[in-house]
Amino acid sequence: MKGKAAFVLGAGLGYLFGTPSGREKLGSARSKLMDSWNDPRVQEKVGDIREKVTPGSSDDPWASTADTTDTTGSSTPTASTTTPSPETPDLGGAGSDYRPTAP
Repeated sequence: MKGKAAFVLGAGLGYLFGTPSGREKLGSARSKLMDSWNDPRVQEKVGDIREKVTPGSSDDPWASTADTTDTTGSSTPTASTTTPSPETPDLGGAGSDYRPTAP
């Protein structure tokens, strides 16, 4: 079944990229998609969603705008930039050699 799906996918992509009529249909679909994306109504909704999702005006989607302040009044970095506590297990981040142990 997996081989059949791969064959059908390959045949479809071969048609789209390999034949003049396939490239024409691909170009037509792309232009319809771009027309829809550039529609002012769609862009208005995109702007509404971006305002709801992003709390700040940062271009970095992973950036946090909240800082925590301790009792002395000094600002400390958010949890995403602090080092893990000794109780926190290493779950295989960058450069880690994580291998599950056998029971």
